[in-house]
Amino acid sequence: MNNGARSALSVGAASMLLAMVTGLAASQSAWAKEESPGRAVALPAVSNAGQESREIPLKDIGADEPVRLRGTEHQIDFPVAIRNDEVVTKAQLKLRFAHSPALIFEWSHLTVLVNNEVVGNVPLKAETADGGEQTVDIDPRTLVGYSRLGLRAVMHYTKECEDPAHSTLWSVIANESVLELELQRVPVTNELALLPEPFFDPRDKRELVLPFVLPADPTPEELQAAGMVASWFGALAEYRGANFPAQLGRLPASGNAVMIATRSRLGTAADLPKGNGAQVAISDNPTDRNGKLLVVTGDDAASLLAAARALTLGTAGLSGPSAGVRDLAEPPLRIAYDAPRWVPTDRVVQIGERVAPDQLQVRGQYPPAIRVPWDLPPDLFYWKSKGAKLDVGYRYTPTQGQKSTLDFDVNNQFARAVPLLMVDSPTPLSDEAKKKAGLPEVTKREKYYVPVYKFASDNELKWQYNFEIRKKGECQDVPDDNLRGSIDADSTIDLTSLPHYTYLPDLKLFTDGAFPFSKYADLAQTVAVLPTRPSAAEVGTFLNVLGHIGDATGFPATRLRVSDASTVKAIGADADLLVFGTPASQPLLTEWADRLPMTNKDGGLQLQVVGAVERLRARFEGRDLEGARAHATRMILEAGKALGSLMSFESPLSSKRTVVVFAALDEARLLELSQMLDDPARRHFIGGDLTLLNTTKVSHYELAPQYSVGRLPFFLGIRWWFAKQPLILSIVAVLLSAFLALVLYRLMRNLAQSRRGGR
Repeated sequence: MNNGARSALSVGAASMLLAMVTGLAASQSAWAKEESPGRAVALPAVSNAGQESREIPLKDIGADEPVRLRGTEHQIDFPVAIRNDEVVTKAQLKLRFAHSPALIFEWSHLTVLVNNEVVGNVPLKAETADGGEQTVDIDPRTLVGYSRLGLRAVMHYTKECEDPAHSTLWSVIANESVLELELQRVPVTNELALLPEPFFDPRDKRELVLPFVLPADPTPEELQAAGMVASWFGALAEYRGANFPAQLGRLPASGNAVMIATRSRLGTAADLPKGNGAQVAISDNPTDRNGKLLVVTGDDAASLLAAARALTLGTAGLSGPSAGVRDLAEPPLRIAYDAPRWVPTDRVVQIGERVAPDQLQVRGQYPPAIRVPWDLPPDLFYWKSKGAKLDVGYRYTPTQGQKSTLDFDVNNQFARAVPLLMVDSPTPLSDEAKKKAGLPEVTKREKYYVPVYKFASDNELKWQYNFEIRKKGECQDVPDDNLRGSIDADSTIDLTSLPHYTYLPDLKLFTDGAFPFSKYADLAQTVAVLPTRPSAAEVGTFLNVLGHIGDATGFPATRLRVSDASTVKAIGADADLLVFGTPASQPLLTEWADRLPMTNKDGGLQLQVVGAVERLRARFEGRDLEGARAHATRMILEAGKALGSLMSFESPLSSKRTVVVFAALDEARLLELSQMLDDPARRHFIGGDLTLLNTTKVSHYELAPQYSVGRLPFFLGIRWWFAKQPLILSIVAVLLSAFLALVLYRLMRNLAQSRRGGR
């Protein structure tokens, strides 16, 4: 489609959306209460806001720690990405740095580059050795799309022959150094083929904030479609996190948004293109000239869900400002543990399946690390396991240095290091010997295990090449930029020996990997239970949780079901349940009060009464149940109505099924519970079967008994059962010893009698 055609389509689509909004205003039964006579939706004034200031610290684009530059010339690059709907109008880099005081300063400097083009130099001076700051102006025209910001140190310590690896050649750049940008939003074409842009742009590394617009009284099917789309955007957002504010019956004042409803509830005057059935459209936000609306609709509930599936699965070939969806076959059921984000555990996996081949290669005397993401199902059972078996092939340029190594870390914890030697050679070969052997590089392969204590749900394998160059003598040493190292793409990870077995309830598993709901990536065995007429906060909480699950699985929730308290028994009898609401809006909080760790009784929050059997069990398991209850009680009293709670327990509708409840007296606290799932500072405090959130802190408690899910191999299961029952094991050991003693006694007595009879 040419640009002229796209412009014409954009104008038409804008007219469609303006008519759609008029239709929204006319549909008083589906949307919010009247703001004025004859008007159901109050439209904010049109916003022209398109300018923004943004600060990007180096620590947000790859500098996990201060940047160390060594040698006579050393450069490190960082990715800088600009959204497709933004242009940079001004750019400055504010550097904070320190360096060796032993440099020859008239010959030493820092160079700032963008896409390997020099944009500025920072002289190194005696007064900046202990710390200095410098602002470098950058031509904004150089920052377009995907760019690379380079920092190069050129350093010298003598005017004679110098050692390029001398200890005085160093500079450190603080990772709090900031790239400051002034940006201007620009219009983009209303083109479905560009999706997920502009609603999600992979160049933007910030948290995704995307409002969802639904009718004032959304139906279960509309909520189901919204949850499906939210999980898709959550999967796209990945590590960024996602927040989906719900707008019921009104458009957001500015920015982009997703609008979901059946066609009749969008308004009868909505000027959609001719046609029936499922439809996806994109057009301008009438309240913001720079904003866009993504409209997902259909004639009925079935076609609405088909439109949502077409959008999230990308199977309908969407293009233009609007597209109809027809004859979309529902994808087959997903099998357990096949989430795209997780490393498969039923087969051996090649590392090349997880990262691109170019990310497995590095070069230079001080190369960056090779990193491989390695997310695991949260319910793997590691007891008595050697861990994950790795079969790793690696290649490198041999050097004459004696201390070159390849270090291997798991989640930034050291695991092993191997010396980089020539094949079958106890020591590195000289350059002359290497040439005679005709070997430009060394290829090796090793098998080893990743220790289980280093595992988490989301892991990172890291290989770091450390090259040492043996000094040849004065005036003979030169920087070696031809050193290379790589990890073979056919290197493998083997998790097939690890069974799936864990104990629930455990909210840490939900926080880390959305388990047990994520066991089936399409959420075919999950039911979300919302109030019959949910509020914006309750819908927003639901959407945020679906985004969190999508991030954990990497797949949209295409088979999620949504119900209220009146229908949950019919459709949730054999499913895991997500429950949302306040005591006033969610009847299940009262109906299932005897199962909840904490209940709302007599106008106040109270912990569930614990029986004598559970108290004895807790004491036997070494859990301080009384201390936990006392601490939780203090949290409840201190927080009052500002308390939010995450609770988990075994489903009353089916054994071995799990319920996770998001509940609060204050709806604002309810939203904060869902946002806490993606907050690195607070999510680590979520766990147990009860997590409490007040205005200042988060605490979790293990108050209820647990139940097991999964299956262990027969003999491993027997060993584990006895390991969990030391008293029974002791009794069995005593009985077995007594039995063996009795057998030996009788055997010896019979032997003695036979000897006497022989005489």
